Amino acid sequence: MDPAAQGRGIGHALLAQVEAEAQARGGRLLLIETSGSSLYAPARRLYETGGYRCEAVIHDFYAPGDDLIVFGKDLTPNALAWPP
Repeated sequence: MDPAAQGRGIGHALLAQVEAEAQARGGRLLLIETSGSSLYAPARRLYETGGYRCEAVIHDFYAPGDDLIVFGKDLTPNALAWPP
């Protein structure tokens, strides 16, 4: 997302829409893969504040020092209490 558009709730709204659509189709878990690079720190904060938790880190996946980070969120009805 363009840094000028960050902090306006757009990312959380998009995640909520994706979660609702996945749940409507019977999905029970969402996984998101992202980079551990400092460039992706805003995305990682978005996922963490959206109720996602880090499920796995694969070190040096993209390049030396650039990890693959996998975030997950349970979509079962009792688990969707966001914000916490």
